[in-house]
Amino acid sequence: MLTIAPESITVIPNAKGKPAGVLIDMDTWNSILEALELAEDLPVIKQALSALKSAGGDPIKAGFIPWSAARSKLTKSDAKK
Repeated sequence: MLTIAPESITVIPNAKGKPAGVLIDMDTWNSILEALELAEDLPVIKQALSALKSAGGDPIKAGFIPWSAARSKLTKSDAKK
């Protein structure tokens, strides 16, 4: 869970004094980005763990590929760029 210290946030008011935006320090911003990235990855992780469980713990039966094959695909993909 992400906890943000109130002192790291500055509320920017509009002309009528209503909150219009916020100013945060870079550490807080990086923490927010990290939390968002993790939240984005969670469904993929859960799906992979479910597939692994359904395959009786066998990563090949679950559709995973060995690291050597993945590295080879990544190397070929990078070479095309």
